[in-house]
Amino acid sequence: MGILPGDRVPPFGTLRAFEAAARHLSFKKAAQELFVTPSAVSQQIRMLEEHVGVPLFKRLTRAIQLTPEGEAMLPKIRDGLGALSAALRTLLADASLKERLGAAARKHCAERFSYERMLDRMEAIYRKAADAHR
Repeated sequence: MGILPGDRVPPFGTLRAFEAAARHLSFKKAAQELFVTPSAVSQQIRMLEEHVGVPLFKRLTRAIQLTPEGEAMLPKIRDGLGALSAALRTLLADASLKERLGAAARKHCAERFSYERMLDRMEAIYRKAADAHR
C-alpha cells in the first residue's frame, strides 16, 4: 500500500533520527552517526513526536528509553527505511540508468560550458564595440 493523497508523512530526517536514536538508545550516538549535533537529533525527535501526537522516548537523566508507542513504531520505520534503501540500491545498480544519468550529466555540463563561453564572448564583443564608440 502506498502513500495516499492527504496522508501526512513526517519529514524524512525525523524518521532517520528516530531510527538511529532508537537503535543506539542515545541522541549523542545517533548524532555522531548522522553527522549532526545531539540537539539536532533531539529537535528532529520532538518534531516527529509532534507529528504523530505521542511521545516516542522517555527522557531520563543521561539516558533515553522508547515508550510503548516508540517500540511499536520502530519496526515499521526500520522496514520503511530498509525498503527505501533497497529500492535505491536496485535503481542505482541498473547499468543502463547509470549510463543515462551519466550521459544527461555530461550533456548538461557541455551545454552549460558552451552557454557560459558564449556569454563571455558576447561580453567581450560588447566591450570592444563600446570602446570603439568612445
